[in-house]
Amino acid sequence: MKKYEFTGMTIRQEGKTLREIRALRDFGNVRIGDIGGFIEKEYNLSHKGNCWVYGSAKVFDCAQLFGNAVAKDNAQIGENAWLLDDAVVCDNAQALGNSAVLGTGLVCANTIISGNVVCANTIISGNARVGIKFRTFKRLLRFVKQLLRR
Repeated sequence: MKKYEFTGMTIRQEGKTLREIRALRDFGNVRIGDIGGFIEKEYNLSHKGNCWVYGSAKVFDCAQLFGNAVAKDNAQIGENAWLLDDAVVCDNAQALGNSAVLGTGLVCANTIISGNVVCANTIISGNARVGIKFRTFKRLLRFVKQLLRR
């Protein structure tokens, strides 16, 4: 069963059209009818779990939210970034590139994570800029799977 629909309200972000979402049912802290943030396509936000995009947060490109992950305030999640488990990206933070925020990871304030960064059970805040390079996205996924097995 779907947990959200598009409201018809759109905005432009980096040449892409993002659409505002509205909850179709109660889950987590979200109530039926609550207006959420903006996503480019349904692929960006899972209909399973309690993940949600709040406020003016934006999720676009091939970025995805799963589990109980949250993007809120003016957060931007783009490119191939993943938020899963109980991860939170908030304030004016950005998760871009092939980054993954998982576990109880928190990325906030004016932080930008990009490249092939994995933020697992960690707080990254302030004006931090974090970027790590893996040779391929496949190696990043292998690394994330190893972290999840611990």
